[in-house]
Amino acid sequence: MFSKLKHGVGGGGGASGYLENNAIGQYFEIGKHVSSAGPEMVWKIHDGVRRSDGKEVSIFIFEKKMAEKLHKPKRKETVTEILRLGVKQLEVYRHPKILSVLHPIEECPDALAFATEPVYASLASILAFQESPAPNHSTNPVTGGSGSSPPPANQSASRPTHAREYHFLDIEIKYGVAQ
Repeated sequence: MFSKLKHGVGGGGGASGYLENNAIGQYFEIGKHVSSAGPEMVWKIHDGVRRSDGKEVSIFIFEKKMAEKLHKPKRKETVTEILRLGVKQLEVYRHPKILSVLHPIEECPDALAFATEPVYASLASILAFQESPAPNHSTNPVTGGSGSSPPPANQSASRPTHAREYHFLDIEIKYGVAQ
């Protein structure tokens, strides 16, 4: 009973509660939650450090109980299998412009987790920030261009929790996002 209480209250920002039985914790120090990604934002992206050499990484974590919340409970295994296969495909593709998987997927009864090269945020998180209304009803909308002024430091509650601030350069808009 006390172990449930210990993990349920004041767990902080780390992912240790649902990764206690996952082997990825042996290889990486898992830091704070920085973004979300994937279908319905089910992958939680955490900063991390590889224990062996101190290299910075990003750790993607999927809590299996999220599948129960988003879908019918009997589809939990199907959703988990689809996500697992997606990571396996990402491991197969090796190209400088595709996200590199540094540690293969690890599974425990509560979660799936894998490590990649460091990422700032998912594109969905960045676009969610830019599409949400600017705080304090500013007259200058955040357009994402390099010429736009950054929004004020105090963020309003109207921004999605997974939103992450980033201002696209003009060349990124023209050749990257627009394709």
